[in-house]
Amino acid sequence: MKLGEYLLTEKILSIEVLQEALDLQRYKKRPLGRILRDLGHLDQEKLNQVLTHFLRPECSLKAEELKAKFQIHRETPINNQKARRVVLIEKSPDELTFVSDSFRDEILEDLEKKSGKLCKLLTVKREILDYLLSSKESSPSHSHFFVMRDLTDDEKVSEKDPFAMLFRECLQEAVERGASDIHLEPKENGLLIRLRIHGDLVLWKTLQKDHQLSFSSKVKQIVNLDLSKAGEPIDSRASFKSFSVDVRANSVPLVYGDKIVLRLLNQGRSFDLEAMGMEARTLRALKEAASKKDGLILISGPTGSGKTTTLYSLLNSLDAKRLNISTIENPVEYRLSGINQIDIGASKSLTFSNSLRALMRQDPDVILVGEIRDEETADLCFQAAATGHLVLSTLHANGAFEVIERLLNLGIHSFSIKSNLRLSAAQRLVKKICSSCSIEVTRSELDIYTEHLADPAFLSSATFRKRNEEGCRHCEKGIVGRLPVLEFMEKDSIHQTLADSSNAPTLSMSLSKAALQLSSAGLVDLREVLEMT
Repeated sequence: MKLGEYLLTEKILSIEVLQEALDLQRYKKRPLGRILRDLGHLDQEKLNQVLTHFLRPECSLKAEELKAKFQIHRETPINNQKARRVVLIEKSPDELTFVSDSFRDEILEDLEKKSGKLCKLLTVKREILDYLLSSKESSPSHSHFFVMRDLTDDEKVSEKDPFAMLFRECLQEAVERGASDIHLEPKENGLLIRLRIHGDLVLWKTLQKDHQLSFSSKVKQIVNLDLSKAGEPIDSRASFKSFSVDVRANSVPLVYGDKIVLRLLNQGRSFDLEAMGMEARTLRALKEAASKKDGLILISGPTGSGKTTTLYSLLNSLDAKRLNISTIENPVEYRLSGINQIDIGASKSLTFSNSLRALMRQDPDVILVGEIRDEETADLCFQAAATGHLVLSTLHANGAFEVIERLLNLGIHSFSIKSNLRLSAAQRLVKKICSSCSIEVTRSELDIYTEHLADPAFLSSATFRKRNEEGCRHCEKGIVGRLPVLEFMEKDSIHQTLADSSNAPTLSMSLSKAALQLSSAGLVDLREVLEMT
């Protein structure tokens, strides 16, 4: 692909602008990018970003190989080599090759003018360039030993660069306010930075268009997203001990640039089933199902509904010292003490199905499969459950009954479901209201809600509270966190439903009933219960 095609594909400029530059290039015989810069269609910073993504100029040589090449050419006169932060590594009669810690076409252009030769610029990590520049100053009579290492994530986020400082401020704000995600969203006029707090996105800052690319590139560098992969989705991880948080990063190309979403994972989080705050009967049902030596527990729900947290908490409630507990995840979000965890994203050859087959030869007692995505994985989970293993997993479905329908669609026989499915559940998260500033719901308000409830008589036997949106010093606009709400079907309910499909499914606990129980305890705003159900 030529540069012009790339610029059109990425919607960086129009076909009319490109044609204007190409017409001019016939006479000026200059690189297309520099012509676009001179015409004012790209500024220098934008041109450098575009060329970095298009050329992918990373140098594959190791530090010692670069040093050896540099030593050969160290006497070649290149003015202000250290000030430019470039190092000559190779020369021929017609061409010079330099390395630097970033691609800067203006430096490359200047080098070409001064040398009268074609010049190439490759990029290396900053610490490698520092190593080369320092070895240039070393006296030949003294030998120095350098230990090369990558910067840690904490070192990268602590840099004095203004965009690193802005990201550090954003991360600090997100951690202090209990945000689950940071969203960097490119728009036509700039970049929105939003935090997801208690399930809602809240605007933190807006950056001008001029700073969008620089800030996004700095964030990508800090969280280890590959800068050379332009125009495609990218995933990565980072760990910031200074903030006690791990980050799972994803970048996706949009019309106005790359959208970056950072999932924040609290390193100090404890997975305590009793402390999750779920309704009492739901808690008993989960513990009862997890106490069995075999069978399958399935939890469904949308992304971000806390399914993994619930399953982790279930695992944590088991005796890892006595049991062989293993997980298969993509990716592993939290490291659990005493539990064997397989990250299938770490290798292209690993899948849920072949990892599960391998685990079956490892004498497991309990297996967590991150997600059932296909017929093969579903079948293997039921085989494992039928041969004396307790299996926990998730499945994409809208409800507890829909889990059973999904399994039937995946080819699992109804007899196998009846024999092995211990619990089918669907989970959502509801906002927990602040006990310090919440307001009691009046009787007249309860009368309005009565017609919307399946069991209106329940309203007369409990006291309900609602959120104070002004909030107080103990909360975030009346909210202090979120609570899991589960509808579920236990083994008897599953049997009844499969035995007579003509009747409505029998739920052991519905979402509305579970949420209403939490609301009657003053933990959840009754209005949210009605919105959810």
